[in-house]
Amino acid sequence: MGDALCQKSYVADFLSGRTVKNKGEIEQVLIKENHEAIIPKHLWKAVQLKLKRRREYMAKHGLRTLGRY
Repeated sequence: MGDALCQKSYVADFLSGRTVKNKGEIEQVLIKENHEAIIPKHLWKAVQLKLKRRREYMAKHGLRTLGRY
């Protein structure tokens, strides 16, 4: 959608080079309209909403997958 989120992970130990997923330890930076979007924002938001509804449905009904068909 054209936005970039920086510092999603960071190097916790510079000697070993171990990277860790950032869960709020350091500040993340969101740069809006950083590059040309592959898909329009309204379409991206609609897909994210559908994925959220599917996750909620699966959690509510105790499903691990929705199946293939």
